[in-house]
Amino acid sequence: MRDWEVMRDFLSRNYRPDVALCCRSVFEWQFMVQPDTGAANMYCAWDGDRLIGIQGYIPVQIFWGATDKPVSGAWTINWYVEKDYRRGVGWLLMRKLQDAFPVVMGIEASPDNQVIVNRLGWTFYPSLPRYLSVLDLEQASQMLCPEVSVQADLRPLLYAGETLARPHYLNEASGDYNPDWRLYPPMSYGVIRSQSYFGWRYFAHPVFKYFIATTGSLDRPAVCVYRIEQSSGDFRAKVGRIVDFFHPIDSEGSENGKGLIHAVLNNLREKGCAYADCFCSSHTYAQTLLEAGWRMQPASRQLLPVRLSPIERKMFTYNIEWGVAKQLPVPILEDTYFTKSDGDADRAAMLPELLEKS
Repeated sequence: MRDWEVMRDFLSRNYRPDVALCCRSVFEWQFMVQPDTGAANMYCAWDGDRLIGIQGYIPVQIFWGATDKPVSGAWTINWYVEKDYRRGVGWLLMRKLQDAFPVVMGIEASPDNQVIVNRLGWTFYPSLPRYLSVLDLEQASQMLCPEVSVQADLRPLLYAGETLARPHYLNEASGDYNPDWRLYPPMSYGVIRSQSYFGWRYFAHPVFKYFIATTGSLDRPAVCVYRIEQSSGDFRAKVGRIVDFFHPIDSEGSENGKGLIHAVLNNLREKGCAYADCFCSSHTYAQTLLEAGWRMQPASRQLLPVRLSPIERKMFTYNIEWGVAKQLPVPILEDTYFTKSDGDADRAAMLPELLEKS
């Protein structure tokens, strides 16, 4: 990428010197930098030779209203303008992105971002629903957020375990993965989880190791993508992060989905995880989680930490927003399929070499 030192200096000054994007390999993955031209998925604002603002984005193929009609969309990420230039520059950067894509989505928006997208007429929801399953009560009890009771709050989340399915794990060479998306109506609003998307989002990730577990045939699989995160700070424990979970909605697909989530939870428990969590907007797939013993976290109380590097025992949610072209429908949140894997929500907290030492 041209001007890498300028970009790294901008990120270091306006985020943190140890932010993961200051690692060139992470930056080049996140913004899909082209090896031949150095072009990145980012609009930049300059004042002479000074970089004053950035608007990063992730171009994605999405469904928006039906699973037989792909649409070009984009996630907005790292939208930041230096304080002395904020009057109007941030709005211009976002309008440029909206002119390029009929659907633009965002997750974990800042208060300044929310003000601008509200003026642009976007849809905004303050939090993605979070679902929890406790796998080791003793460890999880050491990670409680304030005013949370082990008996009243955690014990009902304890996973009981059930008969296991035997999942198949995808890899980069799994060319047979080709879901018939007509069987997945809950994914009518969201990113298409194709093999090529998995290749970039999961298999090529420069920091995290993801596991893509499936049950059923690969033209109609139930799919669960997860990783294991090691906490740091005042208590060290492993936590399972479920970042994708979907299945066909007929009886066979639902049973495969429940069997798969049980198999994943058992695997995480065997690996020594304290608990698992899953952020998901879909009402349909939430029902499958609930039927498998998960519980929805109350909207007003955080029971167990979301941020783990280091552990933060305070309320944290992922908000979600989208702006669409006039001819396109505007769904309600429970009819969409958004998870923590979308945008840059599931990202490394710091430079990879520091994360390994934490």
